[in-house]
Amino acid sequence: MIRKTLHLASRITALTGGELAGGIVMINKSIGLNPNHSAGMEEAAMLYAYAGDRQSDVTHLERSVRLNPVNRILNFYFSCALIHLAVGEHDGVVEWTGRALQAGRVSVCLVALRKAVRSFDSCLRWFQTSRLVALAGTSRSK
Repeated sequence: MIRKTLHLASRITALTGGELAGGIVMINKSIGLNPNHSAGMEEAAMLYAYAGDRQSDVTHLERSVRLNPVNRILNFYFSCALIHLAVGEHDGVVEWTGRALQAGRVSVCLVALRKAVRSFDSCLRWFQTSRLVALAGTSRSK
């Protein structure tokens, strides 16, 4: 019961309460009580992804997959997408949000993240193209 309470409290503390470090401490205590709980590993991975700690995120995701290779919950996919976002790998975000949707793991946050990244990439391409056109026009007028 304590493990489950710590698990739930970690997300509330980290995301709703804004105390990411406190949430990570709580989920690690929960994992300490049951190191074979794959959902706890996925929760930890998600919190580490929010913190931008790629190494810890990947470590927890890999352990989660070893513990439960078949039944992945939404946190698994979301963590994979977040860590790609944190390091600027937008193709990875689109890939992992797509995998989640294909697996039937749908959430408003996941869809919004996918759309935001795609929109950002479209705007960036437009800006780069516009800038190239402007530069080409400037060099012709000289």
